[in-house]
Amino acid sequence: MNFLIDFLKNNESYLDMISNLKSNNVPIYCNGLIKESLFHLIYSIFNEIPNKNLVLLVESEARANELCDELKNLIGDKVAVYPNFEIRFHNINSLETNLENHRIEIMNRLISNEKFIIITTASALSKKLSTPKFFKSHYIYIDENSEVNLNELTERLIKMHYDRVDFVEAKGQFSIRGSIFDIYPVNFKNPVRIELFGDDVDSIRSFDINSQRSVEKLQSVELIPAKEMVLSKADIDNILTGLKKDIEKLQKLKLFGKDIEKSTEKFYKIYDDLKMNYHISNMDLISPYIKKGSFSTLLDYLSQDSIVCTEDILKIYDRNLEIENLFHENVLFSIENAEILDSHKDILIPFEKILNRIKEFSIVNFTQLLKRTKIINPKSIVNLKTIETEVFNRKFDMLFQSLKYKLQRGYKIIIFAGSLEKAKNLKEILNSENTRNNVKELLKEGYGYNIAKYLGIDIDKYILEYLQDNPLKNPYIVFNISERENMEKLVSLIEKKLTLEKLEGVPTDKFYSKNEKNKEYIFLDTIIKKLGNFGRTEGKFVVSVYPVDPTASMDEPENFIGIGENLIICALNSPYVDIRYNAVNTLESWKEKGYILSNEIVKNIKNLEKIEVDEELKIKLNKLLK
Repeated sequence: MNFLIDFLKNNESYLDMISNLKSNNVPIYCNGLIKESLFHLIYSIFNEIPNKNLVLLVESEARANELCDELKNLIGDKVAVYPNFEIRFHNINSLETNLENHRIEIMNRLISNEKFIIITTASALSKKLSTPKFFKSHYIYIDENSEVNLNELTERLIKMHYDRVDFVEAKGQFSIRGSIFDIYPVNFKNPVRIELFGDDVDSIRSFDINSQRSVEKLQSVELIPAKEMVLSKADIDNILTGLKKDIEKLQKLKLFGKDIEKSTEKFYKIYDDLKMNYHISNMDLISPYIKKGSFSTLLDYLSQDSIVCTEDILKIYDRNLEIENLFHENVLFSIENAEILDSHKDILIPFEKILNRIKEFSIVNFTQLLKRTKIINPKSIVNLKTIETEVFNRKFDMLFQSLKYKLQRGYKIIIFAGSLEKAKNLKEILNSENTRNNVKELLKEGYGYNIAKYLGIDIDKYILEYLQDNPLKNPYIVFNISERENMEKLVSLIEKKLTLEKLEGVPTDKFYSKNEKNKEYIFLDTIIKKLGNFGRTEGKFVVSVYPVDPTASMDEPENFIGIGENLIICALNSPYVDIRYNAVNTLESWKEKGYILSNEIVKNIKNLEKIEVDEELKIKLNKLLK
């Protein structure tokens, strides 16, 4: 990929920026960069200065994921998103746990001195973590020459927030059955089985979670904490003291007629669990009581020579202040209503403190237009000239003429696509004299929907034809349906192709695994999530399925809501909690738009309410029936 940066080496402004970075003449303001060129510059800087970590701070997580996808095409796993977190004042769910595992993975990579690009938001940086030194001190190394005392190991793992279970099913769990020790480290793709002979390690193998069969023989295994915050004895004492004080304050609200029973019970349970078991599932509930000096942020895991790039720091600053103000309003309301404790108003690290910490690194602020701000005072300003290309509005002839013109004038043209497969398809199209016919052929193979939409080709029939023969080939395929009749056909087709009875079962609190074996669950969940988004966009009805997320309006909701009830009923009876949540969310969306729950839907909701294991979902089900 060096051809992407070779031409920059003749650009004076770019060379000035690199020179200023290497000589530590920072902060740098890089002016004149359009949004579409940012990943290109980040890739270039990383190549020029490969021995340093690079953090890219952006406005939203959606933007972070977009840039990560683009950079992965260039540098693979040398780029990762440090995901945001949602503060929850109830027991944490598996989805948030999965995001936490991603964050822990990045913490571990930084502790291991790996050099890569981290893309994140300011909100994510306000997450409290253990200090790098304390986190690292809990690592456990086991190899074939190790002696293992299971009682001591169990005690250490519990302090590292691993849960002891009968059988390992998810990351952050371990089990002991005789001389067999199973553990699913958060930094491993597969769980690990350690067989002991007495106290001696006999073998170490990774194994498949479903079949229980060995995958790979291992020489050693390094176990890292299962949560971002590991607690010391002093931390626990401080938390218990703070909790007790706040619970006593909570009692006073009873004098003002507030219902405090549920909250008192919840926080006393947390108090007892922490005292007895050393940890709880949701660390957000106790993090305000951890004293300064016992926690860090991701920035503390970076070496001091790391580079922090920001995409318009002024926008990031304004957006974060809005998020913080809204959060504090909601928290104060919850405190006044005895839903949470007084100290929870201090759960977030203020952005001003995060910003002050950012200023300690080498900063490059990318912006399209130069905006003077006191947030960061630049030592040098670099002006890059990047321009947006013409918009061709489905006129491929004009695109061809433009490309030919630029080639004749000596331009090197690089066209980026989302994947290699898409790039090959685009090349075919651009080299074809009969573009529309080529696109129609792609449609028959299950590709080219976005291109077809761009060209104005009616693609309904091609989608339905493709799904008729290949319903599960790609469970994330994008459906753009413009007619109600075709939309009904689509839902009917899915109902026929999915074995709905097979997908039902007793409700659990587990999330389904998104792998090849679970295509039918993926398909069901994907459809269910988007059934609530039925609406009209530019006069045409659109059903959009991940990864394209529409912002559809509802001009005529009565025409579209209620279609796919059989799929909703199947999802309500799913054993997986995430699928049940999505079914309820869709029903809530429909109901807001005037949908009246059918008798069959009501019956299934009532049945589920009786046996639902997730308390929050139980509340949502109850609200649906009102």
